[in-house]
Amino acid sequence: MSYLEEGEQMDLDLFVECKIVSTSIVETEAGTNVLIGINDHDNKHWLLSALSVSDFLLNEMRTQNIIDRINLFANGMSCEQDVLDRIYYLLHGKIPEHQEGLAHKDVNKVIDDINSSKRVFLEIEAVYGASVLLIARDVSLEQT
Repeated sequence: MSYLEEGEQMDLDLFVECKIVSTSIVETEAGTNVLIGINDHDNKHWLLSALSVSDFLLNEMRTQNIIDRINLFANGMSCEQDVLDRIYYLLHGKIPEHQEGLAHKDVNKVIDDINSSKRVFLEIEAVYGASVLLIARDVSLEQT
């Protein structure tokens, strides 16, 4: 059963304080996909699928992984400095010096791709446990 109807936006706020229960990396001929299993408040299972992932970081996966929020930056959404800093961190493995993230060529390329709908940036912030950063061609969500 798909959560989204044609053209409908994902309401990721529904997953505040829900649990990440699994992550998988799947190599295909089309590229690398990341699958994240989430159990909602009613213990229904959802699959967040990131397709053609170019960059991925999963921190502190534990037996309990509680979501604070899920942020998806896509289709020309504005990116504040803290988002640029997180993209820089994902690409370089370190926190940027003041304004370094904004001026860096590869960060600007990701932002250009987000603005032209070629890629998306997904962040899952944790209350406890796993946090996720990734850059992908597309992200979808379905109840399984």
